[in-house]
Amino acid sequence: MRKVNVESLASGLVLVALGAFFGYSGRALPTTLAGNMGPGYFPLALSGVLGLLGVVLAIGSLRGGREQPSAVRPAAVPWRALILLSAAFLWFAITVRPLGLGPALVAALMMACLASPRSRWQSSLLLSLGMTLFAWAIFIKGLKLPVRLLGPWFFG
Repeated sequence: MRKVNVESLASGLVLVALGAFFGYSGRALPTTLAGNMGPGYFPLALSGVLGLLGVVLAIGSLRGGREQPSAVRPAAVPWRALILLSAAFLWFAITVRPLGLGPALVAALMMACLASPRSRWQSSLLLSLGMTLFAWAIFIKGLKLPVRLLGPWFFG
């Protein structure tokens, strides 16, 4: 009798369900052929790829999996990283309009850098400032997106 890797099977089925859900949700968006893509083409393509990967994962799980040695234990949950990364995303989403891209991104990147216990605040600050300068050059200068470097909280 073949062994079934239950975790892989469940993961594959979840991916198939998510792909079907997103494909069904985007059904009202117009899709056209690849030569003239409509707004629904990309979401439909991504949901198809997601579903296909889920099918591949589910089929692979039916071939059996390697048994885990009994001495292997799951790693501890990295709470510091989980909390700081979630806070960084939330901070940026909430503050990018009132503070502007610069302060919101610097603070979010600092939080993300400090999620690692090996990071130092000096190198994290330099990285954050450099990434903010890079984001300013790409999004504000290059793509001319309507995002201010310093928001209305600074200049009213």
